[in-house]
Amino acid sequence: MIRNFIILTVILLCLALLDFSLGSIYIPFHEIIKFLTFQMSSQHEFYEILNQLRLSRVLSAMASGICLSLSGLLMQNYFRNPLAGPYVLGITSGAGLAVAIFIMASNVLYPSISTWFVFAGVSGSAIFGSLSFMIIIFLVSLRLQHSTSVLIAGILLGTAANAIISFLQHITSGLQLQAFIYWNMGSLYNADSITSIVILIISFISIVILLRFSHWLDLWLTGDEQAINFGVSKTSFTLLIFTITSVLIGLATAFYGPIAFVGLISPHIARMIFQTQLHFRLIIFSSFTGIYLMLIADILMQLMAHTNMPLNTIISLLSLPILSYLFIKKKELWM
Repeated sequence: MIRNFIILTVILLCLALLDFSLGSIYIPFHEIIKFLTFQMSSQHEFYEILNQLRLSRVLSAMASGICLSLSGLLMQNYFRNPLAGPYVLGITSGAGLAVAIFIMASNVLYPSISTWFVFAGVSGSAIFGSLSFMIIIFLVSLRLQHSTSVLIAGILLGTAANAIISFLQHITSGLQLQAFIYWNMGSLYNADSITSIVILIISFISIVILLRFSHWLDLWLTGDEQAINFGVSKTSFTLLIFTITSVLIGLATAFYGPIAFVGLISPHIARMIFQTQLHFRLIIFSSFTGIYLMLIADILMQLMAHTNMPLNTIISLLSLPILSYLFIKKKELWM
């Protein structure tokens, strides 16, 4: 476990350094090292680019990767469905719908609202939207019982949310519409470094809590009755999963946009590579996998900067071969 953790950390640092070194403006590698070792003056010509743009971009990739991968792992565990994920179940769409309503409503409130209110409103509405849709999915699961039916219900719920979002886009004009469309494509430039660091801290706290209750996640896969017999409180477990997932998805969606597939495939990649079903390890390995996917996606974006390709398009193209492999070669995950 320790050996794997060290290897994963080294790979993470290499990917982060590579991503940090890429950008539209060429910066010599020795200048990058000077910045990372705190030897660069704030008056240096490259300081603002490295500090304001590249550092925030790398931190955003790391923060969004952890949030999405952990949320996907928790959803697949709770609903006992390998196809479950925040995007597939419509939870991301719920957060997006809440953010859309807030952004469109700002047309009425503008210009009286402050920057702080916008910051709190976007994050708060995203968390509220994701939690609301999670509760709806939970209530549906109590009635339908079958995981496939719950999955279909989530897809329908997400479709309905996207339809409402499209309607809001149609009736709204001006800067609010432009801001929402840009946000909806997904971007690692929406949040500054401080915001991403706060999200990373919240993610690390979530990881510590989940590691403390990782045996509950293992027992839950054996079935409700079996888990309860071994001392798992269904109410406490549901509250734990729903609270952490809604906060992580709400924050990731609010500041980085509705990013697809990362939450779905990260846990599967972790299971395949490390050959484990123990959640104490999967929580850590899935988090690393999610960060890797987001860093690789951003590296590809920087290499293809001339195409102006949106983040979600890169993620989808990156995820397609992985999803195809899982579907064709790993049938036990789906059957």
